[in-house]
Amino acid sequence: MLVVAHSWRERNLAYRKDNFFEIISIKETKGAYMKNKSKTNMYDKFVNTMLELILEKGGLTDVNLRMVSKKIGCAHTNAYNYFDGFDGLIFAAYDRALDIYGSAVIQDLNTISNGKACFLKFVENIVAFALNHPGYYRFIGSDTFNIQGLHSETIGKAIQLKQFFLDLFYAVVHPYLSREASDQYASIIMSYLDGELFNIINKRAFPEDQVNKRIIDYTEKLLNMFIAQSKQGVNETTNTSLFVCPEFPEYVLQYLSEDV
Repeated sequence: MLVVAHSWRERNLAYRKDNFFEIISIKETKGAYMKNKSKTNMYDKFVNTMLELILEKGGLTDVNLRMVSKKIGCAHTNAYNYFDGFDGLIFAAYDRALDIYGSAVIQDLNTISNGKACFLKFVENIVAFALNHPGYYRFIGSDTFNIQGLHSETIGKAIQLKQFFLDLFYAVVHPYLSREASDQYASIIMSYLDGELFNIINKRAFPEDQVNKRIIDYTEKLLNMFIAQSKQGVNETTNTSLFVCPEFPEYVLQYLSEDV
């Protein structure tokens, strides 16, 4: 049985700020970065074009404002009517990229009633996103820019994504692990996934035919190992039949029934 909790606003988001984080409808924190709120079409065109170039170039590094403007067909100074310079455009694109990523990685999770299967599907979605959209994954997780200019709502999205990973892992292992131990083990798995995925998308690994399957298999082995190490002393009669899925990040709830 799958139970989804919905009480995010009762939670404290501020204590988790790790970075963990294609084109979809406009549902992001637009107002935080838009200078001229009466001209949304051009704003969207700049953000969409920025993301197209990030996808095309494999990340933010080789993308600049003149390149974005040239692709749109306008002077680069036009961007200053809508953003606080190129940094403002980067922040808006990053916010949109988090929407894209968040909507992709939660797909089909609400249809799975087994906790372990739900967690592995979540990991599978993360792996598929990184391998199919390396430019977005690199932009979200490793490209360098001045993150101090990000709006608090954008930071909140990143926090929610990280927190959901931790909460989902804990929902699977809580009969055997304390919350502190669970968060530590979940962080180990996140580090493993990031290491594997960045090695692959940065072409630092030999090509494989079934890389997705290998990463999922290794993640499952880690999960089983953590549980096995913690089972001693646990009452095996503990009722674990009811898997309570943690609430989905609030800002991606609207995408649960959408195809991305």
